[in-house]
Amino acid sequence: MSIHAISFDLVGTLIKKPGPFTEQDHALLLPYLHDCGYDGDAKTFYILWRTRYEQLAVESAKIHKEFSMSQLCELVFAQLRIEANIPLFCEKYLAIWSKKATLISEVRSTLDALSKHFTLLVISNTHYAPLVYTNLREHHLLKYFRHITTSIEHGQRKPSSSIFLDSCKQVELEPHQLLHVGDSYDDDYLGATAAGLQARLLDPTLSYQIPAAHQVQHLAQLVEEMVDMK
Repeated sequence: MSIHAISFDLVGTLIKKPGPFTEQDHALLLPYLHDCGYDGDAKTFYILWRTRYEQLAVESAKIHKEFSMSQLCELVFAQLRIEANIPLFCEKYLAIWSKKATLISEVRSTLDALSKHFTLLVISNTHYAPLVYTNLREHHLLKYFRHITTSIEHGQRKPSSSIFLDSCKQVELEPHQLLHVGDSYDDDYLGATAAGLQARLLDPTLSYQIPAAHQVQHLAQLVEEMVDMK
């Protein structure tokens, strides 16, 4: 089947997963939180933040409805009985997260090569849309993508078929004409194929029992396959 466009997951596919947001990372937010009236320590805030995050994540996973960073902040700040500027807090959180994010090797050469032959898109789960746009911009990747779909803006998160089908609609393609590339077996591979897209799982260790033609160990392998196809 002819492929006209390729969509990419962001974190874990184009940008290395920076690892969990630790107690030490949350400690960097303490000066602002103290200004807002919080009188506790980083550990207390970290535990509360993780607890509320996990509660929202469990509910979200049941129906694939995305929850926002603002919702999480509202729950946490209400329990702490502090008044904080949520957009400002989110910006500070994003700045700390982004400092830990680095590009996966071969990303620029991959996008350079593929953009000459295919329309490129991003389909990313996120609780905070600026995380996606800021990291694409700071790593000079925005220019490659015709359309960016984030779960928080769309409303549904991967693996919901809805977010994949909406991306197809944005570039006026049928699902089988779009190839999705991502590192999550459930969210990216199963989600995309259930929606009727073609898919490649980025899996350096080949740890899943799926057809060999559906997995790549590195992005350069994807270039070889897709350019040869053209």
